[in-house]
Amino acid sequence: MTVSAIVPVYNVEQYLERCLESIRNQTRPFDEVILVDDGSTDRSGKICEEWAFSNPTFHVVHQRNGGLSAARNKGVELYTGDCVAFIDSDDWIAKDFVEVLLNLLVRTDSDIAIGQWVRTDGEDGCPACSKVGRSRERVYEADEYMSMLLRIRGNRALHYAPSKLYRRSVVEDGHFPLGILNEDVEGAFKFALNASRVAETGRVLYYYYRNASSITGSSFGENYLNLSHVWQRVEAIAESRAPEWAEACGYNVMRADFTILCDMLLHGDEESDKRYSEERDACLGRLRGNMAMLLKGPMPINRKIAALIISAMYLKINHIIRKMR
Repeated sequence: MTVSAIVPVYNVEQYLERCLESIRNQTRPFDEVILVDDGSTDRSGKICEEWAFSNPTFHVVHQRNGGLSAARNKGVELYTGDCVAFIDSDDWIAKDFVEVLLNLLVRTDSDIAIGQWVRTDGEDGCPACSKVGRSRERVYEADEYMSMLLRIRGNRALHYAPSKLYRRSVVEDGHFPLGILNEDVEGAFKFALNASRVAETGRVLYYYYRNASSITGSSFGENYLNLSHVWQRVEAIAESRAPEWAEACGYNVMRADFTILCDMLLHGDEESDKRYSEERDACLGRLRGNMAMLLKGPMPINRKIAALIISAMYLKINHIIRKMR
């Protein structure tokens, strides 16, 4: 089987070569690497050209800036492999990424092979916010994997597009949504609808770079609000393509609303309170209107209690927090 990599690139000159080195130095090489320069204004586009010139399997395409989804979608249009991996250009992969995941994909006759990932703030792999690798290999049938993706079973974040290897049949009609953040959630759901079996290794194969300065608290903004919007889109897809999962998607809308309200309290200020008051009221309305369903669902009991308190006393809690600052 031939294996392609799609690498969206935008203004990452400081980190790009580290990523490309890890892709080139595989124990089982990629057959094709598609570098999509998404309108970079630094040297990233030139670095892509240099790598494509000196490495026959590397190919670069330049386009006007359209965001991460647009760059990934361009790669999906162009790649020719039997399977594909998405690798973000400031991250890097273990040297046996392809070898392990391709072997797992073929041996288990799966449509998606998943490797573990860790967040890291440096080349030494020392985790900044570590996600611990799982200890053993697992194979999931379609329904079991979907229930995990939608967090009906467990509370793992499986929507992250990198750290996986996909058969072509999984991604062909599953393009990422344009113009929104948290696009991996919708993409992962579409891919899962096309998968009959999913395999997972306990090996850590993907290193997600998170600059230490970006980890510490930031102010509340539209990127927080986007999470609920994305889950509403996924719910709409489920209603039309997989009605049996629509209720679970709706449950995740409420979980997102609760998360947004918590983030508003913790990271917001008086300016954001005014700017996003309509969005806040919409989240509160959905949460209050569906509280019975939320309490019956799989969310941990401490979060259910917090959701009850916040839905009933949000404005009072917000007033107290703002007075304390």
